[in-house]
Amino acid sequence: MKIRLWKLCLIAALGIAPFVPAQAASKLIALCYHEVVHNQPPSDPFAVDTRSLVDHLEWLRAHGYTFVGMNDVLAEREGRRPLPEKAVLLTFDDGYRSLYKHVFPILKLYKAPAVVALVGGWLEEAKGAEIPGTRLVREDFLMPEEIREMQASGLIEFANHSHDLHRGILANPQGNVQPAATALRFEGMRYESLADQQRRVATDLARNNATIEKLTGKKPRIMVWPYGSYSQPLLEIARRNGMPITLTLNDGVNERSTPLAELRRVLVDANMTLTDFANEIRVREHEQDGLPPAFTRAMHVSLDQIYDPDPAAQEHKLGQLLDRVLEMGATVVYLQADGDADGDGQPDTVYFPNRHVPMRADLFNRAAWQLRTRAMVQVYASLPLQSFGLADRTMVAAAPGARERRLARELVEDLGASARFTGLLLRDDPGKPALAEPGANVLLELASEQFSTARTYQPEFKSVITVYAGRLGNDGEASRLSDAMAKALPRVDYVELAPASGTPADETWLRQAFAVASASTPQPSRKIVFGLPSRDASGLRALDSRSLARAITTLHTLGAHHIAYTHDEGIDRQPHLATLKRAFSLRSQPER
Repeated sequence: MKIRLWKLCLIAALGIAPFVPAQAASKLIALCYHEVVHNQPPSDPFAVDTRSLVDHLEWLRAHGYTFVGMNDVLAEREGRRPLPEKAVLLTFDDGYRSLYKHVFPILKLYKAPAVVALVGGWLEEAKGAEIPGTRLVREDFLMPEEIREMQASGLIEFANHSHDLHRGILANPQGNVQPAATALRFEGMRYESLADQQRRVATDLARNNATIEKLTGKKPRIMVWPYGSYSQPLLEIARRNGMPITLTLNDGVNERSTPLAELRRVLVDANMTLTDFANEIRVREHEQDGLPPAFTRAMHVSLDQIYDPDPAAQEHKLGQLLDRVLEMGATVVYLQADGDADGDGQPDTVYFPNRHVPMRADLFNRAAWQLRTRAMVQVYASLPLQSFGLADRTMVAAAPGARERRLARELVEDLGASARFTGLLLRDDPGKPALAEPGANVLLELASEQFSTARTYQPEFKSVITVYAGRLGNDGEASRLSDAMAKALPRVDYVELAPASGTPADETWLRQAFAVASASTPQPSRKIVFGLPSRDASGLRALDSRSLARAITTLHTLGAHHIAYTHDEGIDRQPHLATLKRAFSLRSQPER
């Protein structure tokens, strides 16, 4: 391997030696690399070249960062010694052979520990064999003698990256292929059970543990889920297989409170310049939660618009939705998982397999996956807070019984197990808002149970609840809204604040709502999603798109970070795309 001579001289002159931990505990930034190429173009979107890797390491060292290994992380967690003030953990996924050829010599020069995640099934292929699902052959991955040499160095710790889960499996009737660890396999016109899925994963992890132990003499204690796709039950399976530590692709910085089972990493890709890399590190170090401020532009979408008994027509409508979401510049879609099959305005069906409510079509999984992977938006599942008679308005006056709570949880559990999504939005009834009424704590407790259930299956899960407010010109309504916000905000990641049925979202209402929100939380821009109706106060006519655009502009002026509108009726071309996107899209209205 060749590195510029001046860099080698600099390294020698600096006399890089093992780093001594500082006296104060600090944050941990973990970096996720994949292949590292040398004197050739990157082979995939996540490959970097050796020049970039050395630039990254030099920048980190020059700015006071210290390379640590997992033993250092555990020593801090166990109270034996603190981490250095600026700690960085290097990790490399997939076990490319370039790690031995190009990366290992660099790590030895820097005396930098690293974690390398191995896919056992790829290592067991015969020489010359093509690796399924890749354009690579066995020789493109680490060889046994190279693994043993890296292990003997004391710098490299090997992690379990699964034996045969680094691939997709058929996950719905429409043919989507999704991560093998978390998807329920769809085969023979039926889904495998959760129990069968978990047995399949447990068998795989145990097999890969045996493969790695045979190569290194040590069982791995770290799990790295392929594609960063995991759930809480899978974390427990890893723990039972001797791997209580998981390196995720969840973004952000690691505090001492971050669970070892969900350590966050910064994903490094081929397009990241040194300036980009430096900015990423600075954000992790200085911003709240190690993440840049978020700005949301959300569209509420009902699957009733997309559903069609003709599969070809349904696919055409879904394609139209994807195009519209991309063109509108949305960053989030609140995808309604329930439906109103008889058109009476009340939910009576859902779009996912479940135990309790009629399924109109198995559509949510397909739509959510297409939106995430083709429109590149975050997808939140949306359900009514008072669902299908499982949790009705009588709960405000009297606590729901154990049966009602169980049914509500199981409905959300079935949704969470059947699809991948960013979060769950629970909607109050805009015609008869209950969260601003006395006794709303009962509904909020039920919502908390549903959020907790969904979080079991969705990493980085975010919770949202919609609070509706009437005309805020009188003190009574403003006081009710303030009380509802005070109760809801501590329980959720976001509150969507929207006008109740019959209340126009005019400039006066928006300014009054923003004032109430500002009085309810120190940082309303971070916690409040301002929801705008796309129909007029009567609900019968589509709102003029220029009026909706003016409302969005008013919220911009007030300093709102998160803006949504409900519903997008793209099939009827409402709101008008060209009119709205100039105000709505972050590409048209960049916040930073």
